[in-house]
Amino acid sequence: MEKAPRKVDAVVEAVHYSPEGKIDFVRLHERRGAVFGDYILVRREDLMQRLRAKQVIYSGRRLAPWGNQFEFGAPLKLIHHNGGEWVRCGDDDSAEARDLLKSVPVL
Repeated sequence: MEKAPRKVDAVVEAVHYSPEGKIDFVRLHERRGAVFGDYILVRREDLMQRLRAKQVIYSGRRLAPWGNQFEFGAPLKLIHHNGGEWVRCGDDDSAEARDLLKSVPVL
């Protein structure tokens, strides 16, 4: 896991994929000022809209004894491949035509 980044808008804690390999929804914690809020379920379209708006979204996991502390993973990003947009985590630029968040647990 990476060191805590300076500015994080949200943290993705878990993902659920559709049978086509696209993200169906993610479990996401949004930053609310100096703290992160409870998780919300965010559909793929909303997640992609947030990434297009240059929000900084990381993979990560909540540290159990500290409710508002996270262990950060890799940042999420949009890649363009074969005329489609795909969500990836970290440096994964593989040619697969699907969303792939390798370090994020699957729901």
